[in-house]
Amino acid sequence: MKKQSERPDWNELREKVLGLGERSMHKSYYPALQERLSELELFRKLLDLTHDIILLIEIPSQRIIDANKEALRFLGIEKDLLVEKTIYDFIGDSVKPALETLLFSEESTGHTHELLVQASGRSGTKESSERVLELTISIDSDKEQKFALAILHDITDMVRIRMALEKSEENYRQLVELSPFATLVYADDHIVFANIASMNLFGATFMSQVIGKNLESFIENESDNPVNFCVEDRKSLYFGDSGARKFHETKFRRLDGTVIQVEISCMKLTYQDTPATLIVLNDITERRKAEKERELLMEQLHQSQKLDALGALAGGIAHDFNNVLGIIMGAAQMALEETDKSSPAFGDIQQIMKASDRARELVGQILSFSRQREIFKEPINLNDILVDTVKMLRASLPTTIDIKVDVKPDEKSIINADPTQIRQVILNLCTNAAHAMKESGGLLHLSLAEVTFEVESLGQTLKLEPGRYFKLNVNDNGVGMDADTLKKVFDPFFTTKQVGEGTGLGLTLVHRIVKNHGGGVSIYSKPKIGTSVSVYFPAVGEIAFDAEEENAPQISKGQGHILLVDDEPMLIEMGKRIIGRLGYKVTGITDSVEAYAMFADSPLDYDLVITDMTMPRLTGLKLAEKILAIRPEIPVIISSGFTDTATADKAFEIGVREFLLKPVGKLELSQAIERALSQS
Repeated sequence: MKKQSERPDWNELREKVLGLGERSMHKSYYPALQERLSELELFRKLLDLTHDIILLIEIPSQRIIDANKEALRFLGIEKDLLVEKTIYDFIGDSVKPALETLLFSEESTGHTHELLVQASGRSGTKESSERVLELTISIDSDKEQKFALAILHDITDMVRIRMALEKSEENYRQLVELSPFATLVYADDHIVFANIASMNLFGATFMSQVIGKNLESFIENESDNPVNFCVEDRKSLYFGDSGARKFHETKFRRLDGTVIQVEISCMKLTYQDTPATLIVLNDITERRKAEKERELLMEQLHQSQKLDALGALAGGIAHDFNNVLGIIMGAAQMALEETDKSSPAFGDIQQIMKASDRARELVGQILSFSRQREIFKEPINLNDILVDTVKMLRASLPTTIDIKVDVKPDEKSIINADPTQIRQVILNLCTNAAHAMKESGGLLHLSLAEVTFEVESLGQTLKLEPGRYFKLNVNDNGVGMDADTLKKVFDPFFTTKQVGEGTGLGLTLVHRIVKNHGGGVSIYSKPKIGTSVSVYFPAVGEIAFDAEEENAPQISKGQGHILLVDDEPMLIEMGKRIIGRLGYKVTGITDSVEAYAMFADSPLDYDLVITDMTMPRLTGLKLAEKILAIRPEIPVIISSGFTDTATADKAFEIGVREFLLKPVGKLELSQAIERALSQS
């Protein structure tokens, strides 16, 4: 036998076989042999065309007997050098022990074996690099020789793709696990996968409380089952007919029974070779709550803007009305002084005076509403305020509502309060009670009683100081309110009325006014039974109130020259007559610029200046400032239809002696003039 190194190559063997056939074989065998060789040639070409490495290995030397072209290209050598190579030149020595065990084992003969190996070489047109090969080896033998056929399939790209896929799957799994949204996979009517956020959404402590559950049992509305509206693929999930991502909202009942609002999106998929649905749930309870709060804030802002506009309008109307009212009051006062008490006209004029005083209070209420009037507290009889307010209210209420007032006319319920604001409290409470009875009518019952709070009493609940209080009760038998509504009645802009029927500020203003007067408010109500509101005002001793009535000041007269400035001609004429009757000489003028010019020409001719606040060209404040710049010691009085603390403070800073709120009565005017002159 020839040595392994002397074995002829394929072409040499072919030539010898062909030559042998021509010389020593019978002519009849030659065509068959030629056909067999052609088949071998074709098989050889097929082996060379494959991209797998094919090696014929001799055992036991493990040398390569033959190889296809892909093997030569992989190693980058010519075929002549192949006889110097072993299988390990392809696959390295790392798998040598395992491979030798297969090659030399008798049990391996006739069987096919597979190994995963690494090799350094070229693949296709790529540069030489580390490759991953799948080695399939088949061991066989004949009588004289044992050999192995090795096929190495390059799976490097497939391994890389698989590794990338596994990495991608791991990344996606981490994204799903760490997602703040509850993510479920739903198959065969139960949850087969859930992330950590799902436990939070369900209110679960363990994942076993979620996995395996039927999702329908958590959905409040059966028609909202996500499986019924999920989409076919991701594209339709994001790009529906509207071009926006598709969501569905429903109520979701958690394991503890609480109901939350969730937003659902879902998509069909295959999970572990089973048709399934990917469902993502997002708890939007807080978002919807925030949206409602935002809508409420926007509504409050809208209402506030309307109130500001209404307040500005009310202030302007009140200013003009004060001028008219001042003329009426002045004319009535002078007429009353000239009318004999026995004359029937005397009583009529008194009624005009009372109506004017009531109108003055109403203007004050309007100005208070528009924040253009300061609050002035004084001792008042709550009995009288209550009776007068109810009389005025009666005409505005439906005849289906009866009014009952329980007060003792002879008793005085004296409190220290702003009468205008107290009337506002009564009006708001009665209006709310009437609204509760507007459908079926009822009884509006008002009562007034004195109560005393000790240290341990209801006063502690209302945060009231111990002592005497007057309790005003306003009761109705209307629709009433439930506990949830009662919790919100003092919230700004909260209302149970329809749009356009109220601002939601009624009880808020009541509560604020009462608190500013040192009192408290309590409400009791039951649906279909009615509502009872109790308002508590601190009581004031009657002695101080009576003493004030007995020592009521009288109108005093004086002398001097007064410059009267107002842009309303009728007020100038009325003012000249009233002030003239007080003993003073009066020069009246309707133009503030001309008034300044007159004063500048003869500053020593005047003993006092009375000017309106709001005038064209030159305001009363500016006029006073210019006059005081010429003669700092001259007394100046400013009257205004409305004012605020800043305006009054500014006036006093520049040296104004008095600041009066229109309409000004004769007594109030005489006292102001007297005080201003006495300071000179």
